[in-house]
Amino acid sequence: MKALSLFISLFLLLTGCFYSVRTSLPGHIKSIAIPVFENRTLQSAIENDLTQVVTDRFRQDNHLSLAEARSADAVLEGTIATYDNKVYRFNNDEQAEEYIVTMTFNITVKDRVKNKDLWSQEGIRASATYLLGTAQARTEADARKEIEGQIADIILSRTVEGW
Repeated sequence: MKALSLFISLFLLLTGCFYSVRTSLPGHIKSIAIPVFENRTLQSAIENDLTQVVTDRFRQDNHLSLAEARSADAVLEGTIATYDNKVYRFNNDEQAEEYIVTMTFNITVKDRVKNKDLWSQEGIRASATYLLGTAQARTEADARKEIEGQIADIILSRTVEGW
């Protein structure tokens, strides 16, 4: 009985080591271009940071190589549609204590080989909060970085894994 238990444990351990995420990408998609996101908000230069974070995620993931738009098999077209920064919570003295940043994105990934959309979605929302004047104080820029990471993860998983 102990031998069977040991065998099952060893089998599960070894098979777990070979786990990998499969891609749902069509076989002809090997590269992607990620042009700078369009910024339709009044927040200046946020498109550059977001584009860099998304590009870095794809580079780290390594399912697709990065290429220029004219030679890539797929192109990611992204728009920052909205940017809101509002009070989220007040303290006992009715002073703003916590804020919430919410951003909305429109994303399309185009298959340039077959001239069709791999996926497209408008109104993808991501949000993060930041606190003022506490030990856990964060800034608006910290919240924005968190949102950039969230949207980069969403785009990567929808593109590569089809989720």
